Amino acid sequence: IFIGDLTMTVKRKTQKVTVALERDLLDRAHEAGINMSATLAAALEAELKKHATLRWREANKDTVANHN
Repeated sequence: IFIGDLTMTVKRKTQKVTVALERDLLDRAHEAGINMSATLAAALEAELKKHATLRWREANKDTVANHN
């Protein structure tokens, strides 16, 4: 990361994974210059946020119902 005269190195903990995709989808993503790792990471973060919200709603449904 470069900020003015300050350069910082960011070390990320990553792991290689194997993912199966339809060939056409992969080809179109490559043609569009889409960063597959960044896109998958963003999609997983969004899904995990939805999952956490659903779990919270289920765990607290009685409290919410009584509060309304």
